[in-house]
Amino acid sequence: MSPVHVVIWLPSTFYSAVAATLVEMFDMVNTIRREQVLSFEFVARQPDAATTPGISFQTKREPSRRMDVLILLAMPGMQIPELVTSLEEESRHAAPIIARAQRCRKSSCGGWTLRFSARGSD
Repeated sequence: MSPVHVVIWLPSTFYSAVAATLVEMFDMVNTIRREQVLSFEFVARQPDAATTPGISFQTKREPSRRMDVLILLAMPGMQIPELVTSLEEESRHAAPIIARAQRCRKSSCGGWTLRFSARGSD
């Protein structure tokens, strides 16, 4: 069985701890299972997404393979209206990737979309 491929969209501003925590959780699942059940990659508008303190994440503009899960990160600590606005803004930038995930969901590839923030998901 091939691993579930998770694509993580990094917005123009984000906390490295949030992105790194996701990756650590995926790695922990793979370690516990003793096989790669989850694979991941970062995508963003810029080739190397950087946090405010300058921590850089290697990214691609498009996923390298079919995605099973798409996560759009948002900055934690925002009030709900700001958070929604931020996710809507990033959704516009990520529109081609979201459209690909939605097409995949409608076909037989079983993909789904998850929007993640520090306040919860929808």
